[in-house]
Amino acid sequence: MEYRYAGDINKLQGHAPVGSSECVALVQIYANAPRTLHWRAGKHVLDAARIAQGTAIATFSSPVAGFIGKHGSHAALFMYSGPKDTATGKPKFIVVMDQWKGRRIKSRRFDYYSPEEAKAKRIMDCDNADAFYIIQ
Repeated sequence: MEYRYAGDINKLQGHAPVGSSECVALVQIYANAPRTLHWRAGKHVLDAARIAQGTAIATFSSPVAGFIGKHGSHAALFMYSGPKDTATGKPKFIVVMDQWKGRRIKSRRFDYYSPEEAKAKRIMDCDNADAFYIIQ
């Protein structure tokens, strides 16, 4: 089962943070996602043919791993993906609606980095579009 915010996602822009102000709270409150203990990785965001706006996504270390809520992890509501890279066939970026402590709800772009590029540039999963999966 996917979790999705059915309202107008653009109307969340600039709102005060909800719940604990952590990224997970936004997904739990607006998309009715359960506690993170029950989250599983669904489709890889960059490989999905189509993702509905407002779908709950999160970083997972692998398609079979559970969500590990620690520094370097992230959860958000999907908005849209950018154009596909001709070399990789993957979107160059994704845009999400998210929040975290000390910051209002806001849209944000995550660029795609290959595993090798992410390692060389020290890009954490929470900043790499390639680490996001649809929450099941």
